[in-house]
Amino acid sequence: MRRLLAALLATAGLLISGPAAAQAVVSLGPAEASTVGLAWRGSAAGARPPLIVVLHGDAPRGPPSYQYRFAERAAAARPDAVVLALLRPGYADPAGRRSAGRRGRTNGDNYTPEVLDQLAGAIMDARRRYGASRVTLVGHSGGAAIAALLLARRPWVADAGVLVACPCDLKRWRRHMAWLQKNPGWLLPVRSLSPIETAGRIRPDVPLTLIAGEKDVVAPPSLSRAFAQAAGRRGTPARLIVLPGKDHEILSEPAVLEALR
Repeated sequence: MRRLLAALLATAGLLISGPAAAQAVVSLGPAEASTVGLAWRGSAAGARPPLIVVLHGDAPRGPPSYQYRFAERAAAARPDAVVLALLRPGYADPAGRRSAGRRGRTNGDNYTPEVLDQLAGAIMDARRRYGASRVTLVGHSGGAAIAALLLARRPWVADAGVLVACPCDLKRWRRHMAWLQKNPGWLLPVRSLSPIETAGRIRPDVPLTLIAGEKDVVAPPSLSRAFAQAAGRRGTPARLIVLPGKDHEILSEPAVLEALR
């Protein structure tokens, strides 16, 4: 009966593993372009653990911290792994930790080559530091767009991706947000790169999962679907999961943890 209960809980994506080790503050990359985050080492992580890197969204309402809660849960769900939640360039968290760089206006304007370079350097530093056997990127919202761009434009950085509530078609998404918020500022030109334009450059051997909320009005599931189709046309298998009745804030959903298993 105990084994049956454990199997049912695992299927539901609940945390049945023991607690992860206490988090550690990390600073990655050169001092002038340091990227800061918190890392959790799973209770069963070995000498060459898988590394899971979590990227938060644009966070227009304040300093982001929800990525830390997810990372801690992920480390408990994947006790063999190290889970690293990074602050994107220019962002600070509620404790005052800050990554170097420019945050931008939190409207999709900082998905730039400079941001990709800084994060790619930080992730490669982390890969060396932890002796990682492989790297999985998990991004939510704007972090998912950046993760998609890293997989396509910096292909040496990661080996798998989980893109959650992704605004993967930048031009279409920014037009949608201008209409949704009745704010013409979304129509101003930006230097950001659009993930959908290079979806076909993601390596065919990179497992890719997109997860979207059926009722997400911020990043509608049609954006994730279009990206998955664009990647698939070039031979990259992309799995799309649409969560019935869910909205934009779905990083903590069991389906995301299940994708990491």
